[in-house]
Amino acid sequence: MFINCTTTTKVCVDPFSYFLCKVVELSKLYDWSILDTIDRIQDLGFTTNSCDFCCNDCEYILASVETYKVYVLAKDIHLQNETNCCVNIFASVERLLTYAEAVGINQVGSSSAFPLKMPIQGDDAHDNSVSSCDSNLSCCNDFNKCILDIGCNNQCFNADTIGLLLDKGIVENLAPNQQTKICELIEFFRITKVDLNECIATILDRVTDKGIVIRCYNGKVFISGVETSLVEQGLIQ
Repeated sequence: MFINCTTTTKVCVDPFSYFLCKVVELSKLYDWSILDTIDRIQDLGFTTNSCDFCCNDCEYILASVETYKVYVLAKDIHLQNETNCCVNIFASVERLLTYAEAVGINQVGSSSAFPLKMPIQGDDAHDNSVSSCDSNLSCCNDFNKCILDIGCNNQCFNADTIGLLLDKGIVENLAPNQQTKICELIEFFRITKVDLNECIATILDRVTDKGIVIRCYNGKVFISGVETSLVEQGLIQ
């Protein structure tokens, strides 16, 4: 299994794995669906002591390009402005330009998540896509591969559904040498059978609308959606 929610160890706890365990715990406790539980955490957020967590200076963010843009502009920051964070992007060229508008085109050019591979070879749905990861770069790992591999056990993943994700664009902000969490999230959806009537691609599309933000600060970890995180930081009301 992708995560062990019961084993205790002296090794620090990955906040994202903790978030997924919390989703399962709350879902069982209140008899909520997995998606409803994620939705509630995104809206309400929760805080826990960070003493046992693997924290770093980079905020973890997983969101659609538009949602990520809202976060960046609200904080008035640019990519890698404060820390040498890495960014993984799965997006159409149009959405990449939206991302570039938010972070500044010069920052895009110098980002360690590049150079671009353009386009991904494949069916027509791939022809206008941008893959920002390079397997030789430490911050990129399997981000795009895991998204493209959704179709392996999810037959409704096709040209239309991959087009949905490309048109929206998915951004992941994480620490250098930190493994992408997108693979863990997709595997979580498969194992928990989030909704048998929905494609995993559609579920991912829904989750990234509000986004997931994990912040370590003042000895605490705060996990929520993008808007809730901005409210908690006092950047919006």
